[in-house]
Amino acid sequence: MGVEPLHPSVPFAAMQDAKLYDMLALFDALRVGKARERNMAMERLQALIDPSAPTPQKELPRG
Repeated sequence: MGVEPLHPSVPFAAMQDAKLYDMLALFDALRVGKARERNMAMERLQALIDPSAPTPQKELPRG
């Protein structure tokens, strides 16, 4: 499966900047991923954008 770039120059820009590449890969996971992948991508993208933001606590399974 292929994903169309947001703009024709995006692949070139991503090759020049590793952090941009990471962010765009996570954004693509938000665009086409399944629920688990989208949730993980959202958490990682938020951490890249604002490293000082608190990370959400995962609930422990009960039982």
